[in-house]
Amino acid sequence: TIAALQRQVENSQKTTLRPEDVGVFEQRMADLDAQRQAVLQGIAELSQEKAATLEQIQALRVKTQAVKEAADQLDAEQAARIPQVKHTISLYASITGIKWDYDSKDITGYIM
Repeated sequence: TIAALQRQVENSQKTTLRPEDVGVFEQRMADLDAQRQAVLQGIAELSQEKAATLEQIQALRVKTQAVKEAADQLDAEQAARIPQVKHTISLYASITGIKWDYDSKDITGYIM
């Protein structure tokens, strides 16, 4: 049993860190801590960039909606003007007696 305890002590001494190993270990831990800090800083920067991007997306959605509403309004105005323009062209054609030839290479008109 004393021999067994002595073997345990010897095995423990073999597996423990030597003083030069402690310095290497501490340097390794310091390096890992520096890497960890760099990663945390990168995460914080990406979080800020994500928030800015989300704000830009929201602003673009608002602009898109405004453009869509403006386009819809222009379509409605144009649809309302089409009958008026057709009537004006019809009156002009009947007053002047011009008959348009849309089938020719260049659009031409003939006075009747």
